[in-house]
Amino acid sequence: MAKTDLPPDLEGRLRAADAALLDDRQELPAARAVDELLAVLDDARPEAREAAAAELGSHGDARVLPALRRRAHDPAPRVRAAALASMARLAPEPLFAELVKALRSDDARVVAGAAVVLGRLGDRAVLPNLIDAFQTEDEAAGAAIAWALGRLGDRVVLPWLVAALEQGFASSAAAEALGRLRDQRAAPALLASLEVDDEATRAAAARALGRCGYAPAIAVLSLRLNDPSARVRLAAAVSLWELGEGAQAVADALG
Repeated sequence: MAKTDLPPDLEGRLRAADAALLDDRQELPAARAVDELLAVLDDARPEAREAAAAELGSHGDARVLPALRRRAHDPAPRVRAAALASMARLAPEPLFAELVKALRSDDARVVAGAAVVLGRLGDRAVLPNLIDAFQTEDEAAGAAIAWALGRLGDRVVLPWLVAALEQGFASSAAAEALGRLRDQRAAPALLASLEVDDEATRAAAARALGRCGYAPAIAVLSLRLNDPSARVRLAAAVSLWELGEGAQAVADALG
């Protein structure tokens, strides 16, 4: 079914809410000078440091790599991940090998950080390593690996993500990753996850059903418009709109 037309202001709010649900990163602004970016690396705001670290990956200035190495130890995880990703773009071969090795670390935080960077780099050659690392019992590391598997977008990983969702392991991240794969074979597990206690998992499952284009879920998603969680109601409304339902549910969910 085709999406129904929405008033421009409502559609703009919908897309902003959808990006927040999926935690998609926005496009970087126009390229800035290296001197400015290096200065922003010391900004007090983590989001500013993250954006600068990400943008520096497109600059070959000799000062960039040392600055990024310092930010690889930033207290904010997303800044560290952005710095490592930029370092991998500037010096790919040695750092890529180190990241793959880090997936076998005994420190779950190291595993999680490596998984996020590898997901951002987008090289599907690392899929077997990520699948092996997904055997972890650490929820945070598992969530990072699930995110990376979804970001890489290869449907070969679907059985592992479905199994994680069914077992309640890193379930919200697994559901979101399944939405990124847009494969309707995940629908039974996603439908079952609409009934779990965890609101993040219910929201991710509701949104994933829309991304998968699974029209038989319309009736169940309509029931989720009465979910006690505003986040779940919004995810259900966005998916219903994506599946071709009317605009009223979207308007009601956005308030």
